[in-house]
Amino acid sequence: MKTLPTEPERGKYEPKQQRKKTTNDQIRKSSSTSGPTHFWGLVQDLSSGRSSQMADKWKSGSLEIEQFVHFYKMLTQRDEVWKVFQEYSGDGEKLTLEELENFLRLEQGEGDQSSQHALELIQCYEASETAVNQSSMSLEGFEMYLCSQEGSIFKPELLELHQDMSQPLSHYFISSSHNTYLLEDQLRGQSSLEAYIQALKRGCRCVEVDCWDGSDGEPVVYHGHTLTSKLLFKDIISTLKEYAFQVSRTWKS
Repeated sequence: MKTLPTEPERGKYEPKQQRKKTTNDQIRKSSSTSGPTHFWGLVQDLSSGRSSQMADKWKSGSLEIEQFVHFYKMLTQRDEVWKVFQEYSGDGEKLTLEELENFLRLEQGEGDQSSQHALELIQCYEASETAVNQSSMSLEGFEMYLCSQEGSIFKPELLELHQDMSQPLSHYFISSSHNTYLLEDQLRGQSSLEAYIQALKRGCRCVEVDCWDGSDGEPVVYHGHTLTSKLLFKDIISTLKEYAFQVSRTWKS
């Protein structure tokens, strides 16, 4: 039975609304700043040069090493991770060993194991030698940990086939996807092959393909009678052929 933190601890470390365990699975599901829509916006910025221009402080037309690092951080910034980091960090710049322990204990539910584990995480995921020597973790190290397999809520041993697969198909829950082709809303959103790829890579076994007659007789896929963009049916079929069984092949091996 887990014990609740004392009132002073709750006031300092626990958010107003209780959160589930912070994991890379939770981060991937965030759509406000880091989902396909956000990624597509970054791609558009790259194509127009806006992102690289922001990083090119001296307007030289190229990025030096320091600028490239800044550019990389712009592309990989995760606002939802930053908010959790700020919630536990005393100075907003790093997590001390004690602050990381509090995160592991209150958010990850690690209890008495948090002290030793916090030190191990710093040594494993923190790239800054200065931070390691100070037994602290930077935002970059925190992101590396949460997005690693160690930060996943999924048990690795369950990647192997362990269920009884001899039952009728109707006896099983099937991971399914609705409006698979859409990156955004279902009225004016962007359709993309990447949406199918990501769904299949996450283990989805049932995808939706809304097929309609195109203006030139070529079948197209989109959310009918809406302003969503259209994909060629043949491109989706080619994508499904390439990615449909990648995950299941991994499970079998």
